[in-house]
Order: sequence, then C-alpha cells, then structure tokens
Amino acid sequence: MTKKESATYQSMLDDVEAVIRDVSSPKIDLDTMVAKIEQGYELITKMRARLADTKARVEKLRNEHERESGGGAESQQKSVKDTDGDDE
Repeated sequence: MTKKESATYQSMLDDVEAVIRDVSSPKIDLDTMVAKIEQGYELITKMRARLADTKARVEKLRNEHERESGGGAESQQKSVKDTDGDDE
C-alpha cells in the first residue's frame, strides 16, 4: 500500500468512525440515520476490497521471496529443528 493509499484508507476509517458517532446521536432523524448507515456500509465495502487487494499483494511478495530464497517456512523450520542440538 502506498502512502497515498494508506492515507486514503485511514481517511475512510476516519469517515466510518464519524458515521458511527453521527448515528449514535440521540438527535439524529431517521432519514439522516439511514443515509449515514448507507454511507458507512459503502466505505466498509471499499475498505474490505482494499484489504483483500493488499493481502493478495503481500502473499505474492511472500511467495516470490520464498522462491528466490530457495524454500518456504517449512524448510526453514526443519533447518532450525535439525540444528537445535536436542537429539531425542
């Protein structure tokens, strides 16, 4: 996630928090409440999509790194286990 994307994500999170504060007000009318809730759900949907995209990008980077380093976590764990000096 770039700085701009992160700032945008943080901005969306701030907006969702504002929606929660707004709809928690005892003085909010029903129509405004519904509009705010719709806005909140739209923001949450966008945030989930951003997180899913970020997760996929991180997973891709992890897989590329594992290929370049010659093995994944399992081979590294086995290597550590083999060298721990604890012969059973």
